[in-house]
Parts: sequence; structure tokens; C-alpha cells
Amino acid sequence: MKTLNDLKQAITKLNVEHYQINQSNGFKDTFQFQVTTKEIFSMPNGFNIRSFTVAGLSDFKCSISFTVRFED
Repeated sequence: MKTLNDLKQAITKLNVEHYQINQSNGFKDTFQFQVTTKEIFSMPNGFNIRSFTVAGLSDFKCSISFTVRFED
């Protein structure tokens, strides 16, 4: 089973400029990730993605938000 630390390690290997993790209110096993990147971003396999959004930013950057649920 994949863990939060597994996802953190996978994201840092993708050369993102910045990422932020917030725990979802009321859900101890669900986390919101926000990633800023100029590179092509490929979601790591094996994670329970609940939502995924992409927004273009200035300077050819992209903001990607996604919610991941980790099973107990």
C-alpha cells in the first residue's frame, strides 16, 4: 500500500518548482496537493486520486491541484 511519504518522494523526483500539502478538513486520510511546475507533470501510479485540476499561470508555469486518499 502506498503512503503519503511515497507520494512526497515521487513528486520531488518530478522536478516540480514548488508543492504544498494540506490535510482535508474532517478526513484524516485525505490530502490536497498543489504543485507548480514548468515541466511536463505525470501523476505517479498507484495512488487513489479523488480530484484533479489544472490551471495555467504566467511564465509558462502550470498549477496542478489534486486530492489523494490513503486507505487505512
